[in-house]
This record gives sequence, C-alpha cells and structure tokens, in this order.
Amino acid sequence: TKIVTLDLAEPVALDMVKGGNVAALVADKAYELGRAMAASGMKSLLAQQTPAFVVAPALTVTKENVSQGWKDSLNRDAPQSVLDAAK
Repeated sequence: TKIVTLDLAEPVALDMVKGGNVAALVADKAYELGRAMAASGMKSLLAQQTPAFVVAPALTVTKENVSQGWKDSLNRDAPQSVLDAAK
C-alpha cells in the first residue's frame, strides 16, 4: 500500500526515495509562511494593517523532485542521506 502524507521530514522522505510506503509528500512553503508571519508581526508592532489570514502554497514532493522541493519548502538543502538515497 502506498500513501501520500503531509510534512517534509527526513524519515518519510527517506522512505519515499527508497521506494517504501510513501509515494509522495505534500509540503507547504514553510520558509515563505514564516517570512510572511514575521512581516505581519512587524507591521502590527508599527500599528500598520496586517492580513487576517496568510496562506502558503502547497508543493507535491516526489522522489524525482525531492531536492528542489526541499529547497522550495524549507529554503535549505535536503539532508545528504535523502540526496544519496534518491540517486
């Protein structure tokens, strides 16, 4: 049985790239979400109007795009263990 799950983390990414039970991962652009939240916090401190709701786009991460997906989601390189297993 194959599954698609949420959250980009090393253990599930390793399962996915090694052909385990995880077929794909859905991840948000966590870095962008954090950036938007920090900007909203700063605007609030300056008594400026802030959005009531912030949305981050979702990404589908597969074995084929795990390196780019990690970078797009978390703004950093995927762990070496994941990169090595994806080869």
